[in-house]
Amino acid sequence: MARNTEQKIIDAFLNIANSEKTEFSNITVKMIAQKAHITSPTFYNHFNSIAHLIEVIREDAAKPLLEILETYKEVGEQSPFEIIAKEILPILYQNRTRIRIICIAPADFNWHLFLENRYTEWFLPYCKGIREIDFSEEWLARFFAKTIVTITTLWLADPIPEPPKLFQGKFLALMDTHSKIISGQRAS
Repeated sequence: MARNTEQKIIDAFLNIANSEKTEFSNITVKMIAQKAHITSPTFYNHFNSIAHLIEVIREDAAKPLLEILETYKEVGEQSPFEIIAKEILPILYQNRTRIRIICIAPADFNWHLFLENRYTEWFLPYCKGIREIDFSEEWLARFFAKTIVTITTLWLADPIPEPPKLFQGKFLALMDTHSKIISGQRAS
């Protein structure tokens, strides 16, 4: 029952936040509680604040992404951009409403930084040994991470983003130059 109530609260928040009639900063616990058909004290039984609710939504949206990054943490034959295109873009698309609200609306200012840090850490092994370009491995990893976050944010910001199968080719074309740096320029 508790998980059901939490989900009702999350759904109510997302519904309100996704409404064009509601300014994000004006969302209150009372509004969420009314939409979820609960009382304000019931909201506080599950979440400390709206900020805590947003944090839970972020963690829930990030969980499958982090699982994919963990699965592919070892550098293999596949380009990191192909992994993102084939594995992560579908997850982002599936969770686009939640991600759009926490990423594009000013709901969670930490979301971009959260993703950038995770992607940077993941990209670092792919940047080891790159000598053709005079940047540190850390700088390159952060550059790739910021690029990925920017591209996916722009994609999901569209009112009706293209399905991943259509967007993957465009994403890979955008990343082609970066892919050449990673795959072809590592020192032996």
